[in-house]
Amino acid sequence: GLRKIIESMPWQGYNWFSSFAHRSRIFWNLGSHGWETRFCNGGMVWNPRLNPYKNAITNELWVSASISMYEHFPGDNFTAPWLANAAFPDNDPAHLEAAMEGYNWLMNVNMTNSRGLFVDGYHIDRSKPGNTKCDIRDEMVYTYNQGVLLTGQRGLWAVTGGASYLEDGHILIQSVIEATGWSLKNNKPVDDPKQVRPGQLPPWRGLGRGGIMEEQCDASGTCSQDGQTFKSIFFHHFITFCVPLDPLRVDEGITADMRGYRRVKAAHATACRSYLGWVR
Repeated sequence: GLRKIIESMPWQGYNWFSSFAHRSRIFWNLGSHGWETRFCNGGMVWNPRLNPYKNAITNELWVSASISMYEHFPGDNFTAPWLANAAFPDNDPAHLEAAMEGYNWLMNVNMTNSRGLFVDGYHIDRSKPGNTKCDIRDEMVYTYNQGVLLTGQRGLWAVTGGASYLEDGHILIQSVIEATGWSLKNNKPVDDPKQVRPGQLPPWRGLGRGGIMEEQCDASGTCSQDGQTFKSIFFHHFITFCVPLDPLRVDEGITADMRGYRRVKAAHATACRSYLGWVR
């Protein structure tokens, strides 16, 4: 009797559905104030209280959050005294526009190094009077900066059908794998671990060694508690990106290239399977 009653009750989360939707919209709206074009011709500011810093993570989060809002925001009918209009639709074009604008800025601002990895970000050289250009680049590379954008790329593909977003994601993943000292072609580490002398490590390859992803602080044991979580952030978004592609949804009256879709779906699945040896 009690079990049936419990099973027939709405899940507790549904009671908070409207509140959570409202909170996500308010939070996104607050975040949108971080986008400005005076410095570096665009981009999100990391911290408005400090000297302007346009960094990878803030902009990657903005892209991924914005496209996720466009994909999943359920609409918001929550009333609050500071709102002029309490009814907001799902699929708000502002979310899509922000994601696409943010992505285009990030991919064209020279935020990747010679290995194809995202560096930390850009400061503005204050020694030049009136300078507003991104011209002092922080070359530090962290694992999480290579991951967060993958959710944005996957979402942008799902919404627009643009295969280039998936291609960009795979190029990034493959750059990461190569920078850990792993050969996708041979499905093994570039450096033979048997050739490494006792007490020594394989050579650093840009984001790890011996096929193992590392932060620069790992080998010396100097990572902060933040740094100890970074690789999990990468893999969270890596998994989101590599989930098999959703079935194609075509609105009535729209013609779809099914052959092209199947080709992209197969290429995506093949590429993601090729990463398994490295993941293991």
